[in-house]
Amino acid sequence: MFKNQIKEIVERLKYDASDRDGSNSNSRGLYQYLKDVHVDFTNDAAIGSAKQAIAQGISSLSERQLITIAIEMRNNEVYIGECPNSYCGETIDWEDMNDAIFEEQCSYCCYIEDKRKRA
Repeated sequence: MFKNQIKEIVERLKYDASDRDGSNSNSRGLYQYLKDVHVDFTNDAAIGSAKQAIAQGISSLSERQLITIAIEMRNNEVYIGECPNSYCGETIDWEDMNDAIFEEQCSYCCYIEDKRKRA
């Protein structure tokens, strides 16, 4: 399971970083998110790799560097790929990642939950 999670994060980083034309809405905020979370990393290699990604782009990283970042994101619980609600499974945008981690669900599920509470 650990290997699969790391592979998922690495593939997402690569895919979203390659979205130059913005056709994938889930890629929004990737670099800003890296800027925000890398300060909480404890592994020096992950910190250096994140700084390099921010400055030079994710494509400048080796596979090993991407894995280091992915492990650090997983260990620090700063990544949630999909909404954990079984009825949803929405991919979490990078720009919504902090809120999704805090709320433990995507913004749409938060909206639905709030709507139900008000009804």
